[in-house]
Amino acid sequence: MSTANKSIDVLFSLLGKYDSEKYIGENISQLQHSLQAAYFAKKAKSDDRVVLAALLHDTGHMCAAADAPQMANLGVLHHEDIGAEYLKDLGVDQTICDLVRSHVQGKRYLCFKNQTYFRQLSKASLGTLQFQGGPMSEKEALAFEKHPLFESMILVRKVDEMGKQENLEVPNLESYRQTLLAYTDHRINFK
Repeated sequence: MSTANKSIDVLFSLLGKYDSEKYIGENISQLQHSLQAAYFAKKAKSDDRVVLAALLHDTGHMCAAADAPQMANLGVLHHEDIGAEYLKDLGVDQTICDLVRSHVQGKRYLCFKNQTYFRQLSKASLGTLQFQGGPMSEKEALAFEKHPLFESMILVRKVDEMGKQENLEVPNLESYRQTLLAYTDHRINFK
């Protein structure tokens, strides 16, 4: 078995543990939320990296140490950075890691830029926003807009918000294996 396959096995095992655990403040599981975000990204005909980033965007909530700082029962503080580093260590493509790292900033940007988006956030998302720095300032938003992955970052954030629907049938985790395999380093030294 290649090291990339081993990395994916480790990752899928982690995500699979969250199939019955509630997603923070929502009526679906953490895994279902991730699968729905990926489904909506794919439905939007997104690039494979965007679909995979949508699938993996909350990995930091799942891989963080038990004593990681929390956001008042709303998940792990800085989960975007924790998840991006975890994925990087598993050999996942850097663009996917960058998109995972940016999904909180995407929320902050959209809350600054779009009052309709802000008003439609779930109660849990509004709660985490306070821990994540609140809406961006105009200066932060202008800098964020200049990032070469800006459009993809915004899309990952939007599908994150969409992926909170009860009883939505979506493809399972295993259906993403071959795509993720193409974006995982086969030479990484597996830990």
